[in-house]
Amino acid sequence: SLAFVCLFQTVDAQDRPMDVEEELRQSRINRSLLFNYDLYNFAADHPDSSRLGVVVSLVNDLLQFVKHSDSLYVANFELTFTIINPSGELVFDNSFRRELSVTNYRDTNSRSLVHSYYWGLDLIPGKYELQLELMDLDIRKSLQRKKTFEVRNFYKKPVNMSSALLATARQAMRFSPLKYLERERASSRIARLPENSRLISPFPIGGVDHYRVSSPVVVFCEFYQQAGRDTLSVQYRLSNSQKKVVWQEKESFFSDQRASFDKQVELNPSEWEPGLYVLEISARKGTIQENKKIRIYFSRILASVASDTSNVDEIGPLRYILSDQEYEYFTSFPGETGDSLMAEFWDDRDPTPFTPVNELREEFIHRIRFANRNFVSLARGREGWQTDQGRVYILNGPPSEIFHPTVGSEVYQHEVWVYNSQQLNMRFVFVFKPGKGEYELLSSG
Repeated sequence: SLAFVCLFQTVDAQDRPMDVEEELRQSRINRSLLFNYDLYNFAADHPDSSRLGVVVSLVNDLLQFVKHSDSLYVANFELTFTIINPSGELVFDNSFRRELSVTNYRDTNSRSLVHSYYWGLDLIPGKYELQLELMDLDIRKSLQRKKTFEVRNFYKKPVNMSSALLATARQAMRFSPLKYLERERASSRIARLPENSRLISPFPIGGVDHYRVSSPVVVFCEFYQQAGRDTLSVQYRLSNSQKKVVWQEKESFFSDQRASFDKQVELNPSEWEPGLYVLEISARKGTIQENKKIRIYFSRILASVASDTSNVDEIGPLRYILSDQEYEYFTSFPGETGDSLMAEFWDDRDPTPFTPVNELREEFIHRIRFANRNFVSLARGREGWQTDQGRVYILNGPPSEIFHPTVGSEVYQHEVWVYNSQQLNMRFVFVFKPGKGEYELLSSG
């Protein structure tokens, strides 16, 4: 079943200017935290196969950078992709080793410098499990991700469509081939996006992918038809939260043979009010129609707060590490007195008191920011740190492993965080609550 495997990398993340780093930090909502992957499915060139595409992203802070000189720090890692069928049989297993380098120490701990890789292969349609592992080759520390997925047969019905790709239309994202397992070079569906685009990662809510965009976005999709004389009609329609159609576009294709067509459209958030929109893509051939809905949050780019601790609510999250009595005392002093108490609180806990930076406080603030950006409470209007996932992340940091188990026929998505270290050996199970618009802690232990 294996027809094509390759690995691609984006332009080096450290070459991006700081304003682009902040835009990436604001726009990329990432359910798998700092080590993320997204799956895409297209028809393959061979009629009995379909193509699986995996986009893997990781940040510098996950890796141990070794100092080579005063201006060079290097990290070495290995990505391992394993595919298993429902019978537990190994379908595919391969590893790719890569090296990252930065020119200053600050970037070695960055969580906004993101490196993205594309990997793809052809599979016989069916259900599989993907096991993904990131191994730091210097300290032999690893992170794992697992997910069950289904590869579709795109020509089984008279009309069908691929996964939709969403990409920004601002920052360049050039993929260059790093390794092939086949002699003949195969084309990448990802590479067919405009050269000046960058893929956007979705975040799942209740088992449904959502996208947050703050700049013009390109939507790319392929359409497939069986042989026949009917015209293939494609329609894009954008509706707001009141279900009012605010934009639409139609196009027709014709071929009497089995064929594939592709189309991309650009949406500009500045043309509409911020909020939740639904992009409906439909393909019709004769009386048969296929539909796909994509949920998009149009937002505005926020100003950078990367070095401004005053813009972070430090006091609220302190309730997670203080007793009720201590917290009540701490919050009873407003203004400058409260600021002095805050400074004294962290000075007493400074792991390196003879240095100008309190690393413990910096980490606490960073976790609050990350929680506020990533653990969205859609219905209750709460900040990310106030959610169960925000609390667990602030207290424990990024988990060693995250997976999304299938629980019977229930449509609500579960998310399991596994911590496996000398300091903590626990797992936290979250379940999405549609009425509240956030994940709640179901169990821990």
